[in-house]
Amino acid sequence: MHFDPASAQVEMTCNRVLLRAALYQLLLNAINFNKPGGSVWVRVSVQGDTVQIEIEDNGLGIPQAEIDAIFQPFFQVEEHSIRHVGGLGLGLPIVNHAIAQLGGKMTVESALNEGTTFRLSLPVHQPEASGLTPQMRARLASTHQQSLIYARDVRRLYQQLEEHFLETLTMIIAALEARDDFHMGHSERVTALARAIGREMGLPEQELQSLEIAARIHDIGKIAMPDRALYEAYEQPEHRDAIMQHIEAGRRILTPLRFLADVLPIALAHHERYDGQGLPDGLAGEAIPLGARIIAVANDYDIMTSPRPHRPALSPDEAREVIRAGAGTKWDPHVVEAFLRVVEE
Repeated sequence: MHFDPASAQVEMTCNRVLLRAALYQLLLNAINFNKPGGSVWVRVSVQGDTVQIEIEDNGLGIPQAEIDAIFQPFFQVEEHSIRHVGGLGLGLPIVNHAIAQLGGKMTVESALNEGTTFRLSLPVHQPEASGLTPQMRARLASTHQQSLIYARDVRRLYQQLEEHFLETLTMIIAALEARDDFHMGHSERVTALARAIGREMGLPEQELQSLEIAARIHDIGKIAMPDRALYEAYEQPEHRDAIMQHIEAGRRILTPLRFLADVLPIALAHHERYDGQGLPDGLAGEAIPLGARIIAVANDYDIMTSPRPHRPALSPDEAREVIRAGAGTKWDPHVVEAFLRVVEE
């Protein structure tokens, strides 16, 4: 949700019950008919004696031919398969009636699969109405309850979709790592170690969850690399072309999944170096997302302690000394300190 308030404070005189009900329903409508990971923008401005309120989403949208019909009682956009929650089709008609009662106007612009924008124009000063009719109060109460049910159902649906996508990505990575013994279990081990380091550093639970997701999918781009390219990367672990290839492939795979927008920068930056000599963007120090700095240590430790075609595995003690020596150059020294506390316990 993005809110852009008016530059100057304004005090409206109006029926607050009607205004609150109208705005509440429009916001719930924008949320209910959005896409997973979608956004809602609310903008308020004052133009003379008029307050302009704009509520925009980048969700499912409404076909142009049916924009006028959405304000008819009991109308529902069903045949385009964009509706996934139930309802009576009374929300927008009540909004339309409420805005008219407030002496305002409402317009709507929408495109299927692109989003919808509702624009309200309301007078700053509007005498209080004598009161709502019993029928209107009953409709408002019904709409409010219906909206709460919508919100609960949509949240559950989004969570299920996100979990499904993550499970699918995890299965893809498992299939990738099953191609040879050198990769087997790599992402699981990196995820477990990264989470332990993050917990040692005191990250809040929400950041730990993002870190865990990023660690699980950090190598997803390797699914687009042929076996020969993977083996060449084994023989030349710092081969920049191979690193860039799987980072860019990961970007192409993950970018369309908008619910991973906060996780994507972490997953794609695990080959950055603390001294700025890494890939893909040459970020340095704290310009690298903390989660990526954590995954970099966990990832490299697991690689060092796993055998590769061109070398045997290092012992845990040997790998720890390599990482200790690289603190401040390749790896974040604060992350290295937390890593050493975790693995030396």
